[in-house]
Amino acid sequence: MINTVDIIVAIFNDESKLRRFFSEFSVLQESLSTQYQLNLIFIDDGSTDNSLETLVQLKDNSPNILIIELSRNFGKDAALTAGLLLSTSDIAIPMDVDLQDPLTAVPPMLKSWSSGDVDVVLGVRIPSVGEKGIRRWASRVYSRIFTFLTGISSEQNVGEFRLMSRVVVDAFKQFNESDRYIRGLFSWLGFRTSKIEFVREKSEDKSHFNFARLFQLGIKGIISFSAAPLRLALYIGLFGSLIGFALAFLILYLKISSEIALPGYASTMLVIVIFSSLQLLVVGILGEYIGKILVEVKHRPLYLIRNKF
Repeated sequence: MINTVDIIVAIFNDESKLRRFFSEFSVLQESLSTQYQLNLIFIDDGSTDNSLETLVQLKDNSPNILIIELSRNFGKDAALTAGLLLSTSDIAIPMDVDLQDPLTAVPPMLKSWSSGDVDVVLGVRIPSVGEKGIRRWASRVYSRIFTFLTGISSEQNVGEFRLMSRVVVDAFKQFNESDRYIRGLFSWLGFRTSKIEFVREKSEDKSHFNFARLFQLGIKGIISFSAAPLRLALYIGLFGSLIGFALAFLILYLKISSEIALPGYASTMLVIVIFSSLQLLVVGILGEYIGKILVEVKHRPLYLIRNKF
């Protein structure tokens, strides 16, 4: 029996990378043709270059390509969700078009899945020579913080690239939130999991995600899966109140029991600045949660499909 595999790729202004990806996919498809039927699902996430036209040209040479054109840029998480919801094969493998997560890692994933009772095979990155250490360090730190705050195990050096069996994809389809952090959802799913390691290829292209966007993504992940920041805001408020009452009693005691002058403009301003900043921090945390509630209660669609090819 030949198992079917959907390789799901979200693209955004990736015209220059598509032909190389398709060339390597063709080699992989030929090498696995006796065991697996490989299909490609491309989701064009509102590209403004010629990515869509290039994909349509490539499809003319291959019947195993499904192209989904979204009405605008909805973000990578929404685009990958669209691909997974449209996947009908025995196995789904979401990945990036830049081949930093290489297609050569797919056969070991399939071997791990076929040789054991596992539902998910994670692709664990071994950083390549020259890859920025600061980003790797920040990723490790965030992974630990996410696990600590949410209680959900988040594997280090693991992105969206993974093999997911049919039962896992069907479980993923049950999620209905609008504002989603897809890596967190993948971790939340659980199921029996194995790992394979691969060397992450260094990309010569500038990433669509700078540190500001990655920081926003990190905040989104924590807000989506944990109420810990709200509890932290409560603890900050309690701690500040205790300090405030202690200072008030101290000042009152010194005023009554002695002739000590209490000039303290600088210290007063310092306390005001510190606690005003803490108040703004707490209001900001509350605002993040309220904003997420606002998005969810509107029940807007996660994405809109303009066309299918």
